[in-house]
Amino acid sequence: MKERLFAGTWLLTQFFVTGTALGAENWTAPAVRLPAVERHPVIACTPEALARLRAAYQAGGPAHVVAANIVKAADKFLDDPITFPPRGGQHNQWYQCEKCELGLETLSDTQHRCPKCGKIYTGEPYDDVVFKRHHSRNLSQMRQAAWAYAITGDRKYADYAAKILLGYADRYLKYPYHTNSATKQPKGLSGGHIDEQTLGEATTLSRQIAPAYDLIHDSPALSDADRKAIEEQLILPMLKNLDKHKAGKSNWQTW
Repeated sequence: MKERLFAGTWLLTQFFVTGTALGAENWTAPAVRLPAVERHPVIACTPEALARLRAAYQAGGPAHVVAANIVKAADKFLDDPITFPPRGGQHNQWYQCEKCELGLETLSDTQHRCPKCGKIYTGEPYDDVVFKRHHSRNLSQMRQAAWAYAITGDRKYADYAAKILLGYADRYLKYPYHTNSATKQPKGLSGGHIDEQTLGEATTLSRQIAPAYDLIHDSPALSDADRKAIEEQLILPMLKNLDKHKAGKSNWQTW
């Protein structure tokens, strides 16, 4: 009985193995067809979701308040000058007194004082920590302005977001590559040009740059040449920088 059962199992296994092998020889991978992007947005939200948001802005009630607050937030900084730091930002772990180990007080972009001993620090990496704050402000306001444009259709918001996008497209590769090390000649694959870590640049790209570009992509604020510059001088270089650092199973890869 056992011999017959074994023989039957063996024959059945050979049938499936042989059949699978023959099928594999004739099998070809199906063509991958990505859906054509007919219109933006496709990253920040769907066109349908944006239509609902615009309708809420035009209507009354609580939904209007939510949409209107997005626009009001952009109105607060729309007339402010846009400035770009001379280089990328640095981790705030360095923003402390070497002796007292206390967080520094910011006197200016280039002067940082210990609240205990009064020592003044200047230069790298202290200035760069403050530069990181300026980058964060620029990118946050860029995204807010892009949303305000998407909701209202008012070009002034798209123009503001476009200036920041194009500003970083012009500067990204010109900013020195750096890591979260305090040395001026950093080594390793985990650094960036705007942020000091690929983790930071991944969040910057996915939460700020990509959504903002998506929201104003079809606006009159951007020409074909502008879009080419943003894609080839900012977005693609950032993606290449991220791709070179394989961090494995970690929060660095989640973005």
